Amino acid sequence: MAYAYHVYLKTPGQTRVRVRHTFYGLTKDECKTYFAEHQSVCGSFGPAVAEGRYDDKWEEIPTSEIPELAENEGDDEGEENEGEAA
Repeated sequence: MAYAYHVYLKTPGQTRVRVRHTFYGLTKDECKTYFAEHQSVCGSFGPAVAEGRYDDKWEEIPTSEIPELAENEGDDEGEENEGEAA
């Protein structure tokens, strides 16, 4: 088994969810490590967590449900021109 740690950032002054982050790991500690790493580098995520503008939920999942990126998926190269006319 593995874990998915879902963190929901709320819009300031509202209860509406603005964005969800999901951290995957083989253990809860692994998920917490990824959470802490992201909190320290993300200009939106870090402050929202520090201000308590989030909810979270743990989910136990089969290890096979941890997503894997296909080759070149998630590669930012060339995305600047997506949707622009040639």
